[in-house]
Amino acid sequence: MSRPDSVLSDFTGDPVAHALLGLLPGTGLAITVKRAPAGPYVWADEGFARLVGVAHDALPGLTDLDIFGADLAAPLRAAEVQAQQAVT
Repeated sequence: MSRPDSVLSDFTGDPVAHALLGLLPGTGLAITVKRAPAGPYVWADEGFARLVGVAHDALPGLTDLDIFGADLAAPLRAAEVQAQQAVT
């Protein structure tokens, strides 16, 4: 799995993103960074890997469909789209 610093290229020069991504590995939470609601995971912490039962290094590039299957991926995607619309 890529280190949080390598994900920073997606947040060009954003100091808030840089600070947040620097804190993520030590939280013990299940945290992910995705390209879009239906897109692949770019980064995930060890907590998420344990939660979903997927090897940490295998997570980059996987989608919700890959990890959870169609029955769960669709409602997860819908919830992410709704959350994204709420803040934009």
